[in-house]
Amino acid sequence: MTSNYRKRFVLLWLVLLAFLAVARSAQACKCPDGDDSTLGKFERARFVVVNKITSVNKEPRVRVVYSGTEVINEPFMAITSITMIVEKVYKGDLKAGDEMIFGQGESECLVEFQEEEVGAKFLFYLKPKENKPKLWHADSCDRSKPLPNYPTNYIKDAADDLLYLDKMNEVRGQTRISGVLMSYQWSIADGGADLKKLAGRKVQIVGNGKSYEALTNAEGVYEIYDLPVGTYAIRPADQQGWAIDVDSGFGGFSSGRNEDDGSSHVPLQAGRHAYASFIFKVDNRLSGRVLDESGRPLPWVCLRLLVITDQQGNFSLNVLKGLAGEVSAGVTLDPKEFENCPALLRVSGKISLDRRTEAIRVQADRRTDGVDLRLPFPTCKGEKIFSQMRVD
Repeated sequence: MTSNYRKRFVLLWLVLLAFLAVARSAQACKCPDGDDSTLGKFERARFVVVNKITSVNKEPRVRVVYSGTEVINEPFMAITSITMIVEKVYKGDLKAGDEMIFGQGESECLVEFQEEEVGAKFLFYLKPKENKPKLWHADSCDRSKPLPNYPTNYIKDAADDLLYLDKMNEVRGQTRISGVLMSYQWSIADGGADLKKLAGRKVQIVGNGKSYEALTNAEGVYEIYDLPVGTYAIRPADQQGWAIDVDSGFGGFSSGRNEDDGSSHVPLQAGRHAYASFIFKVDNRLSGRVLDESGRPLPWVCLRLLVITDQQGNFSLNVLKGLAGEVSAGVTLDPKEFENCPALLRVSGKISLDRRTEAIRVQADRRTDGVDLRLPFPTCKGEKIFSQMRVD
């Protein structure tokens, strides 16, 4: 991954998210139930290693493509396996420098590697049927994830796992609660989403009548050890301009129950681990009302790129974080809507169909409510305005 943990996703994904979630539940790998914390996966694995991808192995194949009504057998080079070198061993009788050949993902649960991932390092939890097979496979259910800051196709990495594995002998037998904090923001210019780890963020952990606090490190990971057995409510500290995304497709999972308010409640057993991760989305919504010149709210006014105002003339929209500028509303009136009030279409004695509110200065670094956009004309006898409103 790049240093700021940037990962691009096409904007179409945002539109199709609900459909993809349904498709994944029907087609994607279904992992077995059980303790899927770092400790749980470590205990069930026969080998836990950090490997570096050194090369991909290919062979010629043929695929069928269609050009109009013509069927073409197109030759291509397919990746059949991946060569890796062991760099660190946490569990098992492998040693640094050993070569391992991994097969490509041939089922939904197996990891599929790409050529651009040569040079990347992965943390693998492996439990092969044979002691040391000639061809290894990485199961996505077993927390096999890349190390931080390597170019891969993964959103999440192994930073949380490594924080424990690198000192597990010191904290063996202690309880642990951990998780990752990340944020994302859609970028129209880049056509995707920017994901970033949230360093230096406070996380509150409450249970057994006591409150604890943890701080995320440079990789966005927080952890706390040796808490008493019980159920803990976990929630990151609020940050102006951001909100926890309870429906995120990027992550934010836990070993317990996620609540509608963004918090997570996790049970912690003796000597075991629990986790709760959180994804933040931009929450710098701009909201306000559309009024006539007398200050009366205009209900059911259509706003472009938005929704209609409610009965009180209220509206809201999301603005990209960090942007500064002015917001105003404009409308091109339809004369048919003013057949009973033709005088309202005249300004200084002339017909004027284009009207605009005064511009209001905004800074999109926080949520801004109560903005009034006042149009310089009244409604025609209180009737609904069908002319489309533009908020710029």
